Amino acid sequence: MSVKLRNDSTEDYVVLYSEETDIDSLPEHKDLESWLWFVNTGIDSEGRLRYFSLDIWNGDPIGLIDDVISYLETHPVPGTYTVEELGLKDVPFVEVLKAIKKLYEQKLTTPTQK
Repeated sequence: MSVKLRNDSTEDYVVLYSEETDIDSLPEHKDLESWLWFVNTGIDSEGRLRYFSLDIWNGDPIGLIDDVISYLETHPVPGTYTVEELGLKDVPFVEVLKAIKKLYEQKLTTPTQK
């Protein structure tokens, strides 16, 4: 069964979480967090991400997201994920981040409306 995540990303943080889970009770994804210090995670007993945040306020957001995508392409997390706000259903987590990356690319290339 696909993990349903909510996208609450902002200018400064990528935030995805499962509303159905007590996030504070989850252990972290130690390998991912030790490799990328700017990532916070919570995983369930099957290793699926139930919480994911990426601190992008201090750096190149696209570069940071690319770093996480590169890591996850060689170290995939289990399960499939549904994020309705992004129009995604039953996709690997790396595909969720690719969709998030596209959103940030659009924000960076779209002129600010006055």
